[in-house]
Amino acid sequence: MLLAECTKYWQFILCLSILGGVSSAVITTVSIAVLSHWFQRRRALASGLCMAGSSAGGAIIPLILQALFARKGWKIAIRIIAFIALGCYTLGIIMVRGRLPGRSSKAMIDFRAFRSLRLCFLTVAVFSFEFIIFGCAALLPTYVRFAGMSTTVQFYSLTVLNSMSFMGRVLPGFAADQYGRFNVLLCLVLVTLVVMAAVWLPWGSHNDATLYAVVAIFGFSSGGWLSLAPVCAGQLCRTEEYGRYYGTIYFVAAFGVLLTVPVGGDLLQSTSPQVLIGFYSAVLLVGFIALALSRWALLDWHWKWRVKL
Repeated sequence: MLLAECTKYWQFILCLSILGGVSSAVITTVSIAVLSHWFQRRRALASGLCMAGSSAGGAIIPLILQALFARKGWKIAIRIIAFIALGCYTLGIIMVRGRLPGRSSKAMIDFRAFRSLRLCFLTVAVFSFEFIIFGCAALLPTYVRFAGMSTTVQFYSLTVLNSMSFMGRVLPGFAADQYGRFNVLLCLVLVTLVVMAAVWLPWGSHNDATLYAVVAIFGFSSGGWLSLAPVCAGQLCRTEEYGRYYGTIYFVAAFGVLLTVPVGGDLLQSTSPQVLIGFYSAVLLVGFIALALSRWALLDWHWKWRVKL
């Protein structure tokens, strides 16, 4: 509601960036942590279904806003979205509850968790995933414009990204519960890395069809990263510690979200669209290696291919 009244830059920073960012972080952390109280065998699927809601919103809300901006203007459009959010949050507050008793003496962020090397590697991996996901999502329309494509491609590329991310958050959950959360996540990251380096980097800006195909694959795979990374964190700790581990990992990863847009935007303006994709591919390679090292450490440094992990 306050966002609808913003007219100056500092007001948008205060309302959307600070208040919106803090509240979204609290809601996400609590929601994901509560899942671990109720699910063990099907935790990956439950996480995927939970995280799919944000993809659905990312695909539907831009379509709603596009129609509302043209007909009702900025203020009315934002107020309508605010009431939609109010309804969703009200249902969430009513329905979400924990199973295990809370421990008020435990902080949500506990840096002592980094005594575990496997957690350190996973944190590096999640940092790189968040850096890539939010950088690509935020800069995709700008990338399309710098690549010389139409405004229609700018709009629909985001819709394709979020639509495929919805499926990517749900479907890999089935496979992860059957074949291992780390195993499936590693496969998704590897596929994305190959597509970014072998297709998006050399040919992604050449025509619309190639870009749509690459964005669809990236959206599906990155959706899996978002839903499976928290589940992998849950395999490093006891259920009652999950909230602290999750909060600590994503506290560090949040700096990746903070840095990715200014760094990526500067690269895009000062160099070329393909340099940006090359940079993101290199960051993703670091994340892939860190995730593999976390899995290796979890196996006590005895790499086994066929272990369900």
